[in-house]
Amino acid sequence: MGIVTNTFPDVIVASCVFYLGQTLWRRIQTDGLPGEENTELRSHFHSLIALAFVPKNNVVHAFDILQENVMDELNPIFDYLEDNYVMGRRRGREYVIRKVQDNREGLELNGLHLLLVYADDVNMLEENPQTIRENTRILLEASKVIGLEVNPEKTKYMIMSRDKNIVRNGNIKIGNLSFEEVEKFKYLGATVTNINDTREEIKHRINMENAYYYSVEKLLSSSLLSKNLKVRIYKTVILPVVLYDCETWTLTLREEHRLRVFQNKVFYALTSNNNEDAY
Repeated sequence: MGIVTNTFPDVIVASCVFYLGQTLWRRIQTDGLPGEENTELRSHFHSLIALAFVPKNNVVHAFDILQENVMDELNPIFDYLEDNYVMGRRRGREYVIRKVQDNREGLELNGLHLLLVYADDVNMLEENPQTIRENTRILLEASKVIGLEVNPEKTKYMIMSRDKNIVRNGNIKIGNLSFEEVEKFKYLGATVTNINDTREEIKHRINMENAYYYSVEKLLSSSLLSKNLKVRIYKTVILPVVLYDCETWTLTLREEHRLRVFQNKVFYALTSNNNEDAY
């Protein structure tokens, strides 16, 4: 993998075609198909492997064409490839989400029981621990049906409340799995706390902005660049690090002041002039 990415830096490595071939060939052997002796079967097998070289947007269409002419003995192999590689991850995730939603218990958003899903991450927002337990149990069972597993090491549980006297239930145990209760965790690059406090996140963002600023300090202090160009670099390269996900922040006057003070400090260092001239 490292050689590929070094040679072709613009290529996104999604999976290993060698591993795909091994997996499919093991399926053929497990199903007792005469792979070594059957020339037609080997030809179909190589066609399946060739799907790895088809443009991403055309994979499903190419797979359907192959499936129309497949020999009957290979139907289980095609079903396996479709479920686990071609469209299985999307279908499987939709199946799990639908099962949890069908329970119709828990927090409603606009009259619907929704799960927040991004890529392979699933977030359940509920009003009480009992509903979390039940919906998590359904999610575990539905995932098992389609051959997926929930990673207990990466799955966290948190009670969010500004009431410091609220009773914390500790870890949640469902079956043989235990899910850790945490006071904070990082999700999509942002730190979420159990009291919905943004102070720690803002402090972390300012520290990150400091690091980004000093990494390009020589460029921003260069006499070859105009003040306006330096400010544009700051707004394009550094400022987004601080403001990422800021739409979800609930700022107090003190936190807003900290952000303004730091920004003014940076603008002063960039321009050595009145801030208004930099905008």
